[in-house]
Amino acid sequence: MEERMEIDGAVAVVTGGTGAIGQSVIALLAKHGARPVAWDLYVEGGQDGVISCDVGSAESVEAAMEQTVARWGVPAILVTVAAVSGGFSPLATSATGTEWDEVFTAPETWERVLRTNVVGVANCMRSFARRLSDARRPGSVVNVSSISSGPVAEPGLAAYSASKAALNQLTRVAAAELGPLGIRVNAVGPGLMETPMRGPSRPNAGVTKKSDARPAEFASEIVKHVPIEQRHGRGEDIAQAVAAMLQTDWVTGQIVYADGGLTLRSPVTT
Repeated sequence: MEERMEIDGAVAVVTGGTGAIGQSVIALLAKHGARPVAWDLYVEGGQDGVISCDVGSAESVEAAMEQTVARWGVPAILVTVAAVSGGFSPLATSATGTEWDEVFTAPETWERVLRTNVVGVANCMRSFARRLSDARRPGSVVNVSSISSGPVAEPGLAAYSASKAALNQLTRVAAAELGPLGIRVNAVGPGLMETPMRGPSRPNAGVTKKSDARPAEFASEIVKHVPIEQRHGRGEDIAQAVAAMLQTDWVTGQIVYADGGLTLRSPVTT
């Protein structure tokens, strides 16, 4: 397929579009001339350009895609930001008896995290690719991963880290499968961010057990290891990386870490 995918004028679906990173991606894509549509589980009434969607449900994704196509047309861009962390809880602890169950990552947390962060992305890519294939048009997907997917192994984030590692391989397999259809698939992995995954109106979805919080000084110490400006990442940093990957015609199946160089210097657990 020789036709080039252009951001200008393209309909762009952004899952998790009302969160901090999602909003930044939408703002930058709109600046480039795209017509962004936010899909999000947390939708308040009357939000223009926002469609309610639970990405972990194939039926919900299909319904959101049908609404998108009917109102804006077939999307040429898909950015999957929607994710849940599962909270900060360990696989093992020195606690005993009932205390163990209070801090251990619950089975239902694992299920919710994998359903949203892995199966949810697969649901979205499947629906997106089907519409583009039917329309015989090129497209581009950028999945939002994390440095926790591999470069960093942070205690307490087993479910989240495993889901993002799975997402990276899903990205590579999808790139191999969808390339012949003219669809590129890449991923961007944020580093330490200044804003939480959930916005002010978002509950900490997926947390089902009490969990230990990071020490207050954790972020301020880790940020000293970031080579570029010694600061936390911002939504616009990730949005710029996403836009760059959307515009690279000869790059697919790649995982790019937008972390200011954090993983070059020291693991987050230091």
